[in-house]
Amino acid sequence: MRCGCSNPGKASGLNGTSRIQKAIHSTTPISSRIAPKTVYLGSEKVRLSRPTEDQKSLIAKAPDELDKVLHLLRTLPFYHIRRQMGENDTYNPVCNLIVSEADNTNYRLGYMWGHTMFKPKKRPGPEFFMIHIPEEHQLRQQVLVLPEENINIALGTDYMGEDKKGFLRQAMWSADEKGMLGLHAGTKIVTVRDSKDRLKTYGVFLFGLTATGKSTWSCHQLGLDYGRGEF
Repeated sequence: MRCGCSNPGKASGLNGTSRIQKAIHSTTPISSRIAPKTVYLGSEKVRLSRPTEDQKSLIAKAPDELDKVLHLLRTLPFYHIRRQMGENDTYNPVCNLIVSEADNTNYRLGYMWGHTMFKPKKRPGPEFFMIHIPEEHQLRQQVLVLPEENINIALGTDYMGEDKKGFLRQAMWSADEKGMLGLHAGTKIVTVRDSKDRLKTYGVFLFGLTATGKSTWSCHQLGLDYGRGEF
C-alpha cells in the first residue's frame, strides 16, 4: 500500500495532469449515500438500536467482510491523503483517507475530498481513518463504521459524499465522547435592514440532515439589496 502523501495533486499514483483530469471528468451511476447499508460495529452503545433486516445481514457477515478488507489492503494499490478538520485551539481531527487506486477514476475521490479540508498543523485532535474501496461488488455494497476504533470503511461505492460523511460522523461521535456538542449546520453572517430601515448584522445557523439544503442556503444571496448596504 502506498501511503504518506498530503497533496492530492502529488499523491502516489496521482502524478500527471492528464490522469487527474480523466479521473475528475469520469462519470458514476452512484449519486447518493448508501445510508440503508451503513452499519455500526463495536460495543452495545454504538450499535444500531433498530437495524433493518438488510443491516442485520450486513452485521452478521461483517467479520468475513473485514477479513476481505484486510486482504485487499495487502494486495491492492492504495493512495493516502491526510487532512485536518478545523482550525482552532481545542478540537481538530486529523483525517486520513485511504483509497484504492486499482481503478484510475478513483483519483477524483482524493482530489475532490483533499480540497475540502486543511493541511495538517500542530493542533490538538484525534486521528481518524477512512478506507474506501469502490471495487467491491455492488451486491456487497456497504459502509462499516467502527466508531471506537476511529475507522470507517466504504465498499462498492465511489460516491465522495461517503468520505465526507464518514469523517463528519466520526468527528461528531468523538466530540460527544469528550463531552462536547457537535452541530451539523451551515453558518453565515448577514447584514440586513430591519423594520425601521436600520442595518443590523446577524449570525445565521442552518440546521438539517444530509442533503436538506444547508450548503445551498448558506451560499444563497437571499434577495439582499447590495445597493442599500445589505450583504
